[in-house]
Amino acid sequence: MVIISVPDMTVSASGEFPYQEFSREHINYFTDISLSSLMIKHGFHIHTVFSRKENGELVGFFRKKSKVVQKDTNGEQKIQHYINQSKKYEDAIYANLQ
Repeated sequence: MVIISVPDMTVSASGEFPYQEFSREHINYFTDISLSSLMIKHGFHIHTVFSRKENGELVGFFRKKSKVVQKDTNGEQKIQHYINQSKKYEDAIYANLQ
């Protein structure tokens, strides 16, 4: 069994501090679907995946098994939304600096 703890993209920051969620510490962010898909792609079976919303953590328990992957459009939308919000704050900062 493998236990994985990663940042949960569904409880990401507002974007008020532009792009701060993208750091060297966490290059990849996940939702339950994208984390499960990654693990399934590499031969693991989902045992349990849950979110600890109070600290923005996604925890997954996986066992070795088959390779069937589900596309995570929700995760893609959440990341794109975060980038768009960060861009709005960034643009406002640059406008004020001008």
